[in-house]
Amino acid sequence: MTFADRLRDRRLLMANSRWDELVPREATFDFWNACGRPEIIWLLATHVTIWLWYRTIRRRVHSFLDAALRMGDTPALLPMLPSTVPWLCQSTAHLLEWD
Repeated sequence: MTFADRLRDRRLLMANSRWDELVPREATFDFWNACGRPEIIWLLATHVTIWLWYRTIRRRVHSFLDAALRMGDTPALLPMLPSTVPWLCQSTAHLLEWD
């Protein structure tokens, strides 16, 4: 929460489990508000069963990154992980293309 306000003017996508037993809904809303109320996806899952929504999450993340990068925007996560991004992009590219 300490640095959430730094994400306020950045493109951000949140994916959350509706019945998450580890992350309280109030904490999610606090973070969401602190970040400037970015797009949020509520999935009908728990913290453990969120993986059942893998394909949906993958498609939404792909669309989000595609739109952000086409606009010349940098999604909020990328500047924070400069040394990780090339590895992340290479290692996950095949996941985004797989159907």
